[in-house]
Amino acid sequence: MYKGSEKFIVKSKTSQGDCAKQYFQIIKAPAMEEALIITKLVLSKDFNLYRRECDIIKKYKGFYLFKTSFGLKISTLDQVIPWVYSLKSNEIDSLNN
Repeated sequence: MYKGSEKFIVKSKTSQGDCAKQYFQIIKAPAMEEALIITKLVLSKDFNLYRRECDIIKKYKGFYLFKTSFGLKISTLDQVIPWVYSLKSNEIDSLNN
């Protein structure tokens, strides 16, 4: 069993315009490092668009509910965040020049 924190939820649209909901949760299990688990749900009429990378949860009135999850160790996330900020900083600098 693992100990989980509160979930942080983000509602958004995919790049294809489908409704999406992302759940972010930090978990800690015995003999494991802390990890950020991201679960994404997508509601779409396009069966072929998501079927390879997602599980189909259900079909209702011509819509499909897809689900995918993945995790990142917090130590990995700590290494990646400075890189992301440097990219964003460079992007802002290039816009100002």
